[in-house]
Amino acid sequence: MNNEIDRPNPEDLLKAVNRLDSSVKKGKLKIFLGMCPGVGKTYAMLKTGLERANRGEKVYIGIVETHGRIETEIVSRPIPHVPRLTIEHKNTILEEMDLEGILKIKPSLVLVDELAHTNVPGQRHKKRYQDIEELLSNGIDVYTTVNIQHIESIKDSVLRITGVNVRENVPDFFFDLAEQIEIIDLSPEELLLRLKEGKVYLGDRADRAAENFFKIEHLIALRELALRFIAEKVDHDLQDQMVLKGLSGPWKTSEKLLVGISHSPFSERLIRATRRMSSMIDCPWYALYVQTGEILTDDDQKQLRANIELVQNLGGELLTSMDTDVLNAIRRTCNDKHITQIILGRPDKRLFMDVLLRGNILDRLVDSKSEVDIHVIRSERLPIYRGISERIMKRMPRLTTSFYSYYGAAWLILGISIIAYGLSPYLGYRSMGSLFLVAILFFSTFLTRGPLVFCAFLSAMIWNFFFIPPKFTLAIQTKEDIMMVVSYFIAAMVGGILTSRIRRQEVILERREKQTNSLYEFTKELSSKSDEGKIIKFLKGTLEDHFGSNIKILVSDNKEKVLVNSLQLNEKDYSVALWSYHHNKKAGWSTSTLSASDCISMPLSGESSVLGTVLFYPTDKNNVLNIEQEILLDSLMKQASLALERVIYGRQVQELKLTEVSKKLHETLLNSVSHEMRTPLTALIGSASALKEKAVLDNPETRELLTTEIVSSAKRLNRVVENLLDLSRLERADLALKHEWFTWEEFFHELKNVSNQELGTIKFNFEGNFEGLMDADYTLLLHAFYNLVSNTARYAGSRVEVGIDMDDLSSDNYFHIYFHDNGPGIQKEFKDQVFEKFFRLPNSKAGGLGLGLAIVKNIFELHDGTIELCDKFGGACFLISLPKKKIPASVKDLVDGK
Repeated sequence: MNNEIDRPNPEDLLKAVNRLDSSVKKGKLKIFLGMCPGVGKTYAMLKTGLERANRGEKVYIGIVETHGRIETEIVSRPIPHVPRLTIEHKNTILEEMDLEGILKIKPSLVLVDELAHTNVPGQRHKKRYQDIEELLSNGIDVYTTVNIQHIESIKDSVLRITGVNVRENVPDFFFDLAEQIEIIDLSPEELLLRLKEGKVYLGDRADRAAENFFKIEHLIALRELALRFIAEKVDHDLQDQMVLKGLSGPWKTSEKLLVGISHSPFSERLIRATRRMSSMIDCPWYALYVQTGEILTDDDQKQLRANIELVQNLGGELLTSMDTDVLNAIRRTCNDKHITQIILGRPDKRLFMDVLLRGNILDRLVDSKSEVDIHVIRSERLPIYRGISERIMKRMPRLTTSFYSYYGAAWLILGISIIAYGLSPYLGYRSMGSLFLVAILFFSTFLTRGPLVFCAFLSAMIWNFFFIPPKFTLAIQTKEDIMMVVSYFIAAMVGGILTSRIRRQEVILERREKQTNSLYEFTKELSSKSDEGKIIKFLKGTLEDHFGSNIKILVSDNKEKVLVNSLQLNEKDYSVALWSYHHNKKAGWSTSTLSASDCISMPLSGESSVLGTVLFYPTDKNNVLNIEQEILLDSLMKQASLALERVIYGRQVQELKLTEVSKKLHETLLNSVSHEMRTPLTALIGSASALKEKAVLDNPETRELLTTEIVSSAKRLNRVVENLLDLSRLERADLALKHEWFTWEEFFHELKNVSNQELGTIKFNFEGNFEGLMDADYTLLLHAFYNLVSNTARYAGSRVEVGIDMDDLSSDNYFHIYFHDNGPGIQKEFKDQVFEKFFRLPNSKAGGLGLGLAIVKNIFELHDGTIELCDKFGGACFLISLPKKKIPASVKDLVDGK
C-alpha cells in the first residue's frame, strides 16, 4: 500500500515533463526581471554578457537601449553590436533589431533589451519575444530584460495599483522557456534617489514620472509582485524536480495546510482553526473528505453539507477521496498537494478497534515516516460518568440492512445445519465447526457485515445445541469444547468481517473508477463542443441521465453581467436563481436560503465569474441527493463551467482581435485618406490662388504649368475618391455584374489606349493567342487591369513596360493571363499581404491608399477568378485566372461574321 501512495501522481508527472520539455531548447534563455524601469536590468545583462565575452565566447548586442545612461553606455562599448535595421513608418525613421543579421553571424550569445517591445509593422514577427524564440531554436543563447508590469497575467494587478494600462505584454508561457530568471532588486528609496539624480529619466520626464508612476507606494507594490512571481517560479521548478526524481517530501519551502473533515459537528471547529492558521502564515489550505463507503443518516449528511459549505465560505479548497482507510487517503493527498501541516481533532479512544487497526488515526500518522507536521485541536468530550447510554449507542453499528437479508441468512445457516446433521455421524461433531466456518467465509462474499455477525452467532449456537455433547442443551462439558466454540465464533466473525471489508473496498474502487470514467467521458465530449448552446444542451442531458430529475439552465449575459430569464421561469424560481447567481452559492429547496422553492439553484462558477445557474427540480423531495452524488454533480458543473468559459473567452479574444484590426484599419484609412486628399487639394488651392495673380496671368508659361498642376491634382483626387467608391461598391452583397461577350484582342487594345491617355506613354508587349471570347463585366474588368497598369506606372520607374502573356497551354476551362512589368518586384514575404486593404510595401513611394490591388482581387473574385503573385517573369508578376464559358451560337456566329 505504501508503494502505491509514494508513487508520483501521473498527472503531476506529465505536467512536470511538459514544463521541463518546453524549456529544453537548443539555445538557453536568461531573463533579467525588474519591478520597473531604472533598477539596472540592462546594466546587469550587459555586465553578465561581458563576463562571457571575456571568457572567449562570441557575444553580440542585438539591441540595447541605454536611454542616455552613462554607466550603461560604458559597459556596452566592449561588446560588438549587430547593426540595426532602419525602417520608414508613417514618414518616420525607426530602428529595429536585425534578426537576419544575427542569424547570419550566429553568435553563441546575443543580448536583446526590452523583451515586451512590439516590432514595426512589416517585420517577420510582430513581437520581440517571437524573435527571441527563433534565435533560441537556432541554437543561440539569449539574455533579455523585462519589467514585471509587462507579464500578461500581472497586467490587471498593475492597472489597479498604478492606474496605468500597460499595452505591451509578454505571455506567461514564454517564461517557462527560461533556464534562469534573475531578479534585479532595488529598494524604492534607492530607485527614487536614482530618479532624482537623472539616472532613470532626463529632464521634465523624470519629474512627471515621480508624480505618477514612481510613487513610493506603487514601487513597494510592484516590488512585491516581482518577488512573488520569482517565488512561484522557483516553487514550480522545485516541485517538478521532486516529481521527476521521486523525492519524498514535502520540503517546507512554502506552507500548505490540510484539515480532515467528516459528518462530525466537531469538524466546524477544525475548519475555523485551519482558516485562522492559514491567515496568520498567509498560505493556502485544503479540506479533505474521505468517502469510506459508510452509510450516513439524513442528519449526518445534513451536518456534512454544513461542514462542506463552511469550507467553501471560508475560502478553502475542498478535496474528496474514496478509500476504506482514511490514513491512506490523507497520505496520498499530502503527497499530491505537497502538504506541510495537518490539522486533526483529538480522536476518542476505542479499545477494540484501536488494537485491531494498530492505533487510532492520530497514532498512525505520528508513527508514519511522513515529514508533515501535525496539529491536534482539543475537542469537547462527554464526561465518562455521564451519557453512558448515549456513548454506547453512538459506538453501536447502524442497522442499514433490510430484515429480508437477516431472514435469508437464517435460512442459509439452517440449510448448512441440515447438511452437517447428516454428516456428523461419519465426521464427528468437531469437524462440523470447520464446515460452518467455510460456509461463513463463503457467505461473506455476498452478505453485509450485520447478517454475517448474525450468521456467526447463530451457527455457533446451532453447533453447540445440536452437535456438541450433551446435545440439545447449551451446556458444554469439556474445556476444550468451550475453547473450540469461542475460537470458532471469533474466527467466523473476524474472517467474515475482513472478507466483507475487502468486498467493500472493491466496491469503492469500482465506484471511484466509474466516477472517474464518467468525468473523463464528460470532459472528452465537452472538449469537442465549440458553441455555448451545445455545451448547455449536453450538460442538461448528462445531469438528467445521472440524477433522473428535471434540469433547467440559465446563462448570464456576458456583456451586461445579468442573468437572462430565457426559460420564462415563475417569479419564485427566478428569484432563487438570481440570488444564487449574485452570491455564487446554492439556494432553494433543502438549503438554508429560500428553502420554500421547488428547486435547488446551483451557480455555474468559472475561474473568474459566475456564468449562470443550474436549477435542479427533484422528483422526490423526500429523497435528497447524497454527498457522493453532490460531489459528482459539482464536478460535472465545474467542468461545464470551464468549457463555457473557454468558449466565451475564445469569442471575446476573437472580438478583441476584430476590434483591434478594425481600429487599425480605421486609423490607417483616416491617415491615408487625409494625406491623399490633402496633398492634391493643397496643390489645387495653391495653383488656383496663383492664377488669380495678374503677373501669372500675363505669363503664358507659368499659366500653363499651373493649369497642368491643377489638372494633375484633380485627377489624383478623383482617383482617390473612385477607389473608395469602388471598394464600397464591390463589398456590397447585392452587386450585380453586367455581363457581355468580348474578345481579348479588343479588350487589351482598349486597355492600351486608356492607359496611354491617362498615364502617359507606356510600352505594352503582348504574347500569345488573344482571339478567345470572354463573358464578363467589361467595365469592371477594364478597371481591374487599369489598376495594375497604374501600379506599374507609379512604381516601375521612368521606363515603363507592361507584358501581357496569354497561356496557350491552358486546357482546364480557365484563361491564364500573366501580367508583369520591369519594376523592382515584390518580396516573397509580402506575397499574402499585397492584396489586403490599405497595405503598402515598406519604403514605397508616397501617395496611394493601398487599395488598388485589393480592388483588383475583389473584381476577379466576383468573376469566379483568382489573382496571385508568381515568379515566371521579372519585376512584379501576377497570374490571373478567369473562367471560360460556353459560347452561345448567336455570339459565335456574330464573331465569325465579323
